[in-house]
Amino acid sequence: MKYITPLSFAVILMMISCSNSNTNNNATDQSQPDIEATTSSDKGKKAPKTEEAVLARVNAIYTDVFGEYNEADLQESIPQSSPDEKYCSSDWNIILGKVADFDSVNNPDDIGFFDADYWVMGQDFHELSISDVQLKDKSADGNKATVEFKLHNSGEVTTVDVDMVYEKGNWFIDNFIDVDNDIDWKQEMLDYLKENNVK
Repeated sequence: MKYITPLSFAVILMMISCSNSNTNNNATDQSQPDIEATTSSDKGKKAPKTEEAVLARVNAIYTDVFGEYNEADLQESIPQSSPDEKYCSSDWNIILGKVADFDSVNNPDDIGFFDADYWVMGQDFHELSISDVQLKDKSADGNKATVEFKLHNSGEVTTVDVDMVYEKGNWFIDNFIDVDNDIDWKQEMLDYLKENNVK
């Protein structure tokens, strides 16, 4: 079991912030109409706005991200690259960058906002996977969806919702919600910025 120290997490967040300022389940057996489009928006193909496509995208994202985490776990270190820029929405990354910028200046030696990792819903991680991936809601215009799944970490199971948004021809995570502990990560970040008068 590895502990994400405040300093290590701060370093990751600073890397995210710098990157943003410079560039302004195991997968379940879901039908994947166009796997190239579900795994990368740089292939020149647009992902469909179907239920199957959004579920396949969530499975592909978590398979990739947890593959890196599980490899890092074996090497007794935390992942050095951030999946947020690759797999999260523009809005999420803007808000995340503001929180990271604020904490790097005002809480350089303290834990700051992040006391846990929203990708794994905890501070420790080991043997990560997801299961029971299902569509919970989809907007009438087909550009937003909420997907629910079970996140497995160190033998514990947490129900997670991810809000997905369709942009740049693919589905991206716009929010992480820990259903069991009633933690809405995006709203918590927005509240934190408001409390600290960050525009």
